[in-house]
Order: sequence, then C-alpha cells, then structure tokens
Amino acid sequence: MRSFFDYESDDRIKSAKELLQDFIDEHQSYLDNSPLNSSTLLKSYSKLLKQYGNDRGGALFFPYLSAGISSDAKVRLADGSIKYDMINGIGVHPGHHLPLFFEATWRSLFVDTIMQGNLQQHYRSAFLANEFCKLSHMDHCFLTSSGAMATENALKMMFQKHAPAQRLLAFEHCFIGRTLGLASITDKALYRDGLPTTLTVDYVPFYNPKDPKSLEKSISTIQRYLTRYPNQYAGMCIELIQGEGGYNVGTKEYFNSLIQVLKDNGLCVFIDEIQTFGRTESLFAHHYFELSGKIDILTVGKLSQVCATMFKTNYKPNPGLVSQTFTSSTTAIEAALLLLEELSTKPYYGPNGIIAQIHRHFVKHFKRLQKKYKSTISGPFGHGGMIACTLFDGDRDKTMQFLKTLYKNGVIAFVCGQSPTRIRMIPPIMVCSNDVIDSVMDIFEQSLQESL
Repeated sequence: MRSFFDYESDDRIKSAKELLQDFIDEHQSYLDNSPLNSSTLLKSYSKLLKQYGNDRGGALFFPYLSAGISSDAKVRLADGSIKYDMINGIGVHPGHHLPLFFEATWRSLFVDTIMQGNLQQHYRSAFLANEFCKLSHMDHCFLTSSGAMATENALKMMFQKHAPAQRLLAFEHCFIGRTLGLASITDKALYRDGLPTTLTVDYVPFYNPKDPKSLEKSISTIQRYLTRYPNQYAGMCIELIQGEGGYNVGTKEYFNSLIQVLKDNGLCVFIDEIQTFGRTESLFAHHYFELSGKIDILTVGKLSQVCATMFKTNYKPNPGLVSQTFTSSTTAIEAALLLLEELSTKPYYGPNGIIAQIHRHFVKHFKRLQKKYKSTISGPFGHGGMIACTLFDGDRDKTMQFLKTLYKNGVIAFVCGQSPTRIRMIPPIMVCSNDVIDSVMDIFEQSLQESL
C-alpha cells in the first residue's frame, strides 16, 4: 500500500517542513527566555474573555485563552503572558508544541479530510485500533472522539450482554462523565442537578488506606446489594485511581480480591482509564494493578488523543449498537499513533521510569513543604503522573482562593475531591524535568505564603 508519507521524498515538501520547524524553534526559544505573567494585552484580552463567557453561557473557570506557539511545560496566553501548565487539559497534553505533535499535524496535511468518520475511515485508523488491542491485551477496539462516548459505548455493550439487568455498581466519589447517562453514575449531586435519572446505580466504598477492613467493607457492600437485588446487576464501573474524587489510589490486592467477587457472580468488570491512561508506572493502569485477563471492557482517553472502548470477544455488540459520525480528527489519529510508539518504546514506565521519577521529585517537594508549614498542608496523594495535596484542612473556599493565587503567579493547577477539597497537578510527562518541577514548586510555596 502506497503511504502518503511518500510525499516527503519531494524536495519542496522537505524544504517547507524544515522552514516551518525553524520558525517554531525560533519562537519557542523566545518563549523560554520570556518572564512569566508579563501581560501586554489586558484590555483587549479581558474584553475577549467577557465576550466568550457570554457566548458560551458562563464564565471560564480560569481567565485562560491560549495563543501562538507554546513550549514544553509552558503555555502562552492570548494576553501575552506565559504560565507553567500543570493541569494540561485535565490530563490531555503530554507537553506543548512537542515535535511529536508537529509531525502528526504535518502528516495530516496530506490526508483528504479533517475528520475521519465511522462510515468512511482512513487506513491509519485500522493501524491505531490494532495497536490499542496489542498494547492493552484486549480482543477488540472501537475508536471514538471523546471519553464520554467511549464510556457510553462500554455501558451499552455491558447492558446488552447482561440484559435484562438494569442496575450498576460503582465506587463512591467516582467520576465517570457528564452526559445524561454518565451523570447518573458520577457520584456528585451538582452534576445531575435538575436531570432525570437514566441509570440505577448503587455505590461501594473505595479503598481506604487508613482502614484495615477497607476490602472487607467493599466486598460486604457488593454482596449485600447482590442479595437485595438478585440478577439485576450488569456489572461494575471501576476507576483504579479516582481523579475527580481526590486522587484516591487502590492496591493490587484490593482490586484483585474485589474483581474476583464480581467474576464469581457473573458481573461485567468495566475499567475506566480515561484519566489514568499513560500516567501510572505502566502504560495501562490495569497492567500496573496486575489485572490483565480479568477485565471485560476497558476505556481510555485524554492522553491517548483518540479515545477508545476495548473489549473481550464475549462482549462484542450486536450490529447497530455502537456507531457515530466521527472517529476523531486526522491529526488526533496521527498523534495517537506517534504517542503510543513513544510511550511504549521509551523508558517512561516501571519503578525507575520517567513517570515514577517525576512523582518522586514532586513528593520530595511536598514533604519539604509539609515539614515547613506543618498543619497547613498534608499529603501528597495520587500516583505517577497524577499528584495532589490537601491545604487548609481541605477547606474549599480557601483552596479555591489558593488556586487563583497560584494561577496569578504563573502555575496552572486544578482541584479535586469534595471533602476534603485538594489541589491536583497532572504534569506534562514528556517534558517535566526536575528543573521544571523545582520552578513550579517555588511558585507553589510563594503562593502558599501569600495565602497564609
């Protein structure tokens, strides 16, 4: 099969690519040497923010609109300011303006459409689906354009397989999504305010490292529900690391024991890796927790660029159950292929991999701050490329104010959890050097001092 990459043998294409890369390198060099927060367009920027907030029906969480060329861990905003991005679209970006993404964008120039569709797909989609299957150890892969759609497809496969069961198990404090269906599962009342209930969900307590009977409590809760509603459950939605819920992390023993109970009762085991994909000490979180061969349906998204529902053969849906107009953009498909190659061949994973090293360096800083500021900060929490801390005993108002101060000083982070509310970071794993972490944590401490 002739590849469109053959175009690159043309001298005109080679020259154009080199010129464009030189231009980007030049502007990134300027960005790297520019001070943080040197806003130069405040008046016009504020007007644009106000206009956009009105058009979308509500103000943006941050006064954030990016513009131009960004560089590695730094992002440039439309007001001319520069900030360290430690939330990365809540885990979407491994870094800004990476060579990998330049290459993906370049390759997509030579493809016939911007968006690839489910009815008519570009051949690179076939390569991507196969790569997901090989790396995940799952049988099948259905590509989709969003994590929510990947999860909706997973639920449809689960319920069709276990019809007429209509109930679902999920963990307390879980975040599964915000669609009408997924809002019924997500354990946050605010996200389903005024919405009709579309799914019947019963909640199981998540692993608590401070409670030696945590596993026993989770299993007894599941068994109680199964006794109360026999033959009515299709399966359980499982986040191995709770993101929105507060960066709560389970253990290998906990999940393996709990999943065995589900299996013994014939329930579907559905693992949601929309946020954790690529950010644990294994490419897939279920591999880190030693769950290979024990799960039925798996979803990935965010860092993967193209989202996907992967499943075992016995959960293959009947014709017509899952479909959609878009698979994803051509650029995203190319980016996903290059990203999977990068992550699966470079030393990102394992106890001494890049991601583990990033986590340890953050932990070192947080422990230093904990000694210095004592009762003001606790933690850190999370795993790998996901890290959080609790400030001010988890007081939401004070934590939100700190988040704004941190943003003002040049670092973008976010919150997670409800009680307590925590500050979380999802650093750009491909460019997060110790020097970047040191600079970020210096700003973190400065912001903490301003908040006391």
